[in-house]
Amino acid sequence: MKFLILFLGLSCQIMAQHKKLPIVFIHGFLASGDTWSTQYQRFLYNGYTRSQLQVFDWNTLGSKNQGMLLELFIDSILKINKASQINLIGHSAGGGLAYTYCNKSENAKKVAHYIHIASSLLKKPAGPNAEIPTAILYSSADFIATGAGKTEGATTMLLEGKDHYEVATSEISFEKMFQFLHQKKPKLPPANFKGTKTIHCRNLFFGTNEVIPNSTVGVQQYDPAKGIFTGTANTLVSNSLGWWDLKVKSRQQTPYVFSFQPNESIRKVFYFFEPFKGNKLVSLRVFNKGNSLSTLLNQLPNDSTQPVICIFTSNSATIAGRDSLAINEMPLSGNKLTPAKNTTIATFIYDNEDKISSGRKIPAFQGMPFINGVDYFADARVQTFFTLYYNGRTMKIPVIPSYKGITVVVLD
Repeated sequence: MKFLILFLGLSCQIMAQHKKLPIVFIHGFLASGDTWSTQYQRFLYNGYTRSQLQVFDWNTLGSKNQGMLLELFIDSILKINKASQINLIGHSAGGGLAYTYCNKSENAKKVAHYIHIASSLLKKPAGPNAEIPTAILYSSADFIATGAGKTEGATTMLLEGKDHYEVATSEISFEKMFQFLHQKKPKLPPANFKGTKTIHCRNLFFGTNEVIPNSTVGVQQYDPAKGIFTGTANTLVSNSLGWWDLKVKSRQQTPYVFSFQPNESIRKVFYFFEPFKGNKLVSLRVFNKGNSLSTLLNQLPNDSTQPVICIFTSNSATIAGRDSLAINEMPLSGNKLTPAKNTTIATFIYDNEDKISSGRKIPAFQGMPFINGVDYFADARVQTFFTLYYNGRTMKIPVIPSYKGITVVVLD
């Protein structure tokens, strides 16, 4: 009997030691929850559940109540998972928000570990008394978080050659995060890993990440070899928190396009995705009015003669000398367009009012981090598709006149 009691006691201790705490991920400036899509898949592959993996979408354009909203969000995650603590991970500006959260003693008690990724230099580990075990991931090739580095008392991990986004999204980053949280190496999904057939999507406003509830999304397939829409168009509706799920039949072979316009005053956006691999977090963002960035983007061409195209590389920047990006064989990368210091994630492509494709940077985007603009004219009255080249991959995308909506191509 004593042996049985001792055995049960030890079993409970072992189970408690190996119970997975919820993880809350916080994205950086101009980003949203899909920053964490690849890591989300990898944590799921290592036994986490969807309820244990939560992204905090916050207003990166200046709202003052984000700290309070983060507190409410974490409390709700603890309640949903019946847990007393979370593990907290913050990237870039999200690292500042996460670290500030930890500085309140009542919040620090709720955080078992904190991981600070490609963010500001810390004077001490997280918590008012530096009591939260803290890891810092940074890269020598990061031109955004240039002050990131070693902090006494924290576990510091230097990643060579990773850009500002790769520090958050790469496989080596996942390995280091998992090992810090669990003191063991993770299992890595194989190259042919398929995961489940559910894609988790959320409708948001760009930059502010304000949720767009109960909104309709058009769903259709397309053929990237021919540049045409295929299959039957369907519609899905988001819930009160902006989430909706897509059940896919063949992730490895089926590219999807989602069309989204929450109301008539907002430009419609067509999101083209490559075939999904595994479980995926997808953020569909439209441009709202009321801030300077959205004002710039709402001034994009809106006519029948040309498309407006945005190329979004979701897991890394486009870096001159490392990456190759082109449209109809006109370069969109290189020392003048995508130097490493710019960390270009999104490139807008449209005509700069002269119907000539100069391939030059559009002045309105000069000096902006993450976002680029390139002068290119595609005649929507003549062309039926454009060809996109990215690091050895080729895709043909249907030409959609800009009055019908903005075309966004999402590349892994």
